[in-house]
Amino acid sequence: MGGRERLELTPESVLAACLGVQDSAVGVSASQFRRLLDEIISMNVLVDRDQQSSAASHFHNEEMARGRDLITEGIVIIRQSLQQDSPGAARRSLGTISHILQDFYSHSNWIDLGNTNTYANLLRSDLPLENLADTETQTCSPPNIILPDILSTQRLTSGYLVSLGVPPGKCGHRSDSSPGIDKDFPGTDLPPDVADPHLVAAIAAERATEELLQSIRNSAGDESFLRMLGLTRSSVVCFVIDTTGSMSDDMAEVRNITNEIIDSTRGTQNEPSQYILVEFNDPGLGPVHRTADVDAFKQILAGIRVSGGGDAPELSLGGLQLALTTAPPSSEIFVFTDAPAKDTYLEGAVRSLLDSTKSRVTFFLTNLLFRRTRRSVVTNPVNSLYQELAQMSGGLAIEVTKDTLSQATGVILDSITSSLVNLLQISKDPGSPENFSFLVDQSVQNVTIYITGLSVSFTLISPSGTTQESTMLSGPLGVVSEVGNLHMVHLTAHNQTGLWQIRINSARPYEIRVTARSRLDFSFQFVELFQGPHPGFVEIEGRPPAGENATIVVRVTGAGSLSGLELLLVDVGGAVVRNTTVESLGRGAFLVSVPRIPDSPFRLQLRGENDGQPFERQTPNQLLASQISVQIQRTATLEPGVPFSIPFTVTTSGIVGNMVIRVQADRDFLTAFTPSEVTLDDAGSVNGSLHFLAPRNTPLGSASTVTIEAESASKGQSNYALLHLSVIRRVTDFTPPVCRVLNVSEECPIPCTNATWEISLVMSDGNGTGIERVFTRGATGNLTLGEDKDESGANITVVSFISSCCEESVDFVAVDMAGNAGVCSFRIRTPTTTTTTTTTTTTATSYSTHMVRPTSSSAYTRSSLWASLILLVMVYVML
Repeated sequence: MGGRERLELTPESVLAACLGVQDSAVGVSASQFRRLLDEIISMNVLVDRDQQSSAASHFHNEEMARGRDLITEGIVIIRQSLQQDSPGAARRSLGTISHILQDFYSHSNWIDLGNTNTYANLLRSDLPLENLADTETQTCSPPNIILPDILSTQRLTSGYLVSLGVPPGKCGHRSDSSPGIDKDFPGTDLPPDVADPHLVAAIAAERATEELLQSIRNSAGDESFLRMLGLTRSSVVCFVIDTTGSMSDDMAEVRNITNEIIDSTRGTQNEPSQYILVEFNDPGLGPVHRTADVDAFKQILAGIRVSGGGDAPELSLGGLQLALTTAPPSSEIFVFTDAPAKDTYLEGAVRSLLDSTKSRVTFFLTNLLFRRTRRSVVTNPVNSLYQELAQMSGGLAIEVTKDTLSQATGVILDSITSSLVNLLQISKDPGSPENFSFLVDQSVQNVTIYITGLSVSFTLISPSGTTQESTMLSGPLGVVSEVGNLHMVHLTAHNQTGLWQIRINSARPYEIRVTARSRLDFSFQFVELFQGPHPGFVEIEGRPPAGENATIVVRVTGAGSLSGLELLLVDVGGAVVRNTTVESLGRGAFLVSVPRIPDSPFRLQLRGENDGQPFERQTPNQLLASQISVQIQRTATLEPGVPFSIPFTVTTSGIVGNMVIRVQADRDFLTAFTPSEVTLDDAGSVNGSLHFLAPRNTPLGSASTVTIEAESASKGQSNYALLHLSVIRRVTDFTPPVCRVLNVSEECPIPCTNATWEISLVMSDGNGTGIERVFTRGATGNLTLGEDKDESGANITVVSFISSCCEESVDFVAVDMAGNAGVCSFRIRTPTTTTTTTTTTTTATSYSTHMVRPTSSSAYTRSSLWASLILLVMVYVML
């Protein structure tokens, strides 16, 4: 991998470096970065499982041209997705094409030809693939020895899979009985002076992926690139708001809480990375607003006018569906409404999306009923669906009056952080008096207890035995507040470390959630083993199989030295229902074996010691197994105006009887699906198909998430699969803009403090799609752009830039309408004598490997940090 020291990179260290904070900062957690890396990794691994028979996906069988097409088509998906602010679609494509790109160096003879550099033509379809061996050319002699003529003439070829048959005279990959030309595994019995081809190929693949990432970064810009990878300071703020006529008071409170979020987090580690707002009405749904600009978000909120409605039910589930497909995974989503859901047919899709994204939804329900005869409040029966969705996701269903809503929205402020962790989650229905405990470790700050339920009283007991009743609003342990059905306790005790207890007294249903802020957290994936040339584990799509043994991959972030790790399956009331076996995989990853998953809902609880001190974390969302599974490929592309169909399969491991199949999408691309109902009286499977058509005017890069759900109501079993669609059109322009220097300062004096350096240049796109934008990276200065035409009448961009002589270097990046980025790099060397030298390096390619050392205060622009990011992605993704 090009040096063992690179393997020591961690998500924590790279995130901290990119954000310019200490690695130990409590307010910065790498858990979200880790989850999004896992998404890239999962798509990378799926190429080995789902594309085993696709020669082009692995550069097998001399499929050079088609392999390059898959890479460049994936680049188009990434570019167009990021232009439409769809980072999830971009991540998934990045995982797929990075695998294909890396396989070229392992499965071809590129390294055997003596190449140690990368083959840049793989990233640009406008450049020829030169000197390819054709189907008639003999390339190998037994046993898979590349012919001298192939080496001397530098003919490019790749190997065939032995299991599918190797044509006579062609090269094959290794098998149990013979060697091959692939470099998938380290070499054996190599002479001391011979480099291991596997290592050489790995280094070349690493550099190629670096070029791919650099091209994406240049095309998208730093902000979109970092958001795609999850390299942001904090979580997003995501509101789903009912804009019908009765919601004017609620809208006013949303504006108030937004101003409070902005004022309290500006310039801190908890400043939100993005604001998302989804409107729903009746009959309208949307639009979806997304921005990182706080002033723009304020203007969006100010421009919303409540109107319409009339009949009580509203399209709340459609709004929540849009939020779940827009916000990043593991988001906190806040829904404001005073009406029940009208679109209950979306319940299955919403449950599936909550399960898949692991996001949490909290409802602010301003329809609490007041019983005048007993001068008390009662829960509104129309809120039962919201309560179930909050419970399964680990959120809250908060019932208040419109007058008291402002007393409950502090829940939102508590969640605005990337380091929110869950210490305890309990659901009791029916309720009963009971004691619950949670552990506060030394890494934890800002512990908050939420209890929802009516007629609930409780006693809080500290590790030292000090108690505080719920009636004591300000006591020795914390500050208690109550509004509607919500009780909140913010711990204020000086020494909070140790085992706490909550003694609940209620016969009515209640929920308990205990959160805190800490870098120490964990993520998980249910995985299954697949076979083939490169066997491995891949994440299970949908719910894990019921009644069977299971395997979970757990990744711990923010920890020091871990020991004594246990992963427990606990029921919704907190009782342990399964113990597991935990095996360390290194770098904070653990393989967990689960004996027979329970049939009832459960959560995961992680226990262990961190640097010798005990800790506990718990997943907030409920998990459920199923005897039903739904299989469909995870990604597909649509071309506007072109019909598209894709198959899916529903499989059962037991008798489930009649099943209803539902398909929902967050965009109107679905035209039909079959079947809608099926009966399986024994274990078996049934095939179906989905049919799509994106309108011709659909913006390129638009994304849609399709949910396929199969449910057996009689057996209480259901499962789902998600299909992620990207709308793209084939791009023929892969030629980046170029630059030509008009004038550059000849010298900079010593000292440089009061001197400036100036350059002017022309950037043009020739016969391409035209330049969309120009920006600089590195040195800070004054950038001026102007439009003109050259001698042939083609459009050009005239660039002028003035900067301090104390700056070291600057990159000018020009991006055309197709997303190709041309980079021109300039460096000023501070003279060591009275002679001043200016060195200029110009790179007219979108895939430059030229690295500079700018002195910008933006931490993520420093080349050492950029290299760290690339290498971290490589460590976790490649080979």
